[in-house]
Amino acid sequence: MPDPDNQLRWLNTCCPDWEGGFSMNPCCPVSVSACVSLSKVGTLCGYSENAGYESSPPKKYKRQQRIESGSFRQNQSDCDGGTTSSSIRFIRTYSGSVAWDYDTEDCSNSYTGGLISTSTQSFICEDGEAVPSGDPADQVLYDNNNQPPSTCPTCTDIVTATSKIDRISSYGSVYNKEYLLSNEDTESAALARVDDWTQGSSCVTSDYRVNGFDVSKTTVKHEAVVTGLVIGFCYEGVIPIERALIDFDEQGNRIPPEPEDWLPFSLTAIDAFRAEQVFQTFGLGTLNVSDDDFINASFSLDPYSYPSYFPVDPETGILIDPDALVLTPFSDLPESKVYDYRVLPAVMRRVECEEE
Repeated sequence: MPDPDNQLRWLNTCCPDWEGGFSMNPCCPVSVSACVSLSKVGTLCGYSENAGYESSPPKKYKRQQRIESGSFRQNQSDCDGGTTSSSIRFIRTYSGSVAWDYDTEDCSNSYTGGLISTSTQSFICEDGEAVPSGDPADQVLYDNNNQPPSTCPTCTDIVTATSKIDRISSYGSVYNKEYLLSNEDTESAALARVDDWTQGSSCVTSDYRVNGFDVSKTTVKHEAVVTGLVIGFCYEGVIPIERALIDFDEQGNRIPPEPEDWLPFSLTAIDAFRAEQVFQTFGLGTLNVSDDDFINASFSLDPYSYPSYFPVDPETGILIDPDALVLTPFSDLPESKVYDYRVLPAVMRRVECEEE
């Protein structure tokens, strides 16, 4: 039992403060953090990096360009019913670029390019020889064996059940094929493509790569609510904010922080004030019910505690406004891709009121 002659001192030292001392407070205030979180998951889209050049974490690019150059040859012979074709058309060489883009709105790919340049030569047949038709005579022509042709191609009879094929076509090869990636998709762009956020009551912010190409982000607004104040007494306090380093396993999956991973980051000061009622909020938020009703409902943050403010569907019993808030917080928790942040309930202590 405490010393009966020192009851006041016993009552005034019941609450430890944030500096290792005790609050001069005849009863300890009760503090809670009113948090509203918004969460969503976005996905990077586009073309993956070329094999052997993958980044960690992996990237996606909105544009892929295929560049081709070399000796692509098409020997096309038209037959007029005889045994030798009357004309030959050679597409000997070309260099070109074909590009596909992913649309920035819905991430659907689309063809956006074509050949840059080609070299085409046409020929006629005279006495079984290929003769240039209006093209420079010094141009060298090649057949499929990479040899200059000396005669026109022979019309080979290829018989099917009903018809005779009167065109002989053959294709050479494409060399020096290269893929170029550009316009990197970003995590912020992936999140921006997701319109809907999921509202919750988490007091922890996060922004990290879930796995592969998915990105998860949670933002938090918070408000300190302190109850159990004695009207006329003066108090001061702090709102502790902690952070934990984001970590991943070898497979790239998120490792949730352990209790010991959370370390002090900052203390938001609650300046000294004189209590004018039994509760106070800190953070410039908005209480959406009357002070008296908030007190009578034991400071509940559950909209179902206030049917006159937040009606429910009579058939389902579900809130008509699913995002209804008893208290709309104002202060933002920090955001980072390196750390998670969380807010803790305020720590209060009684101080001597300044003379007025």
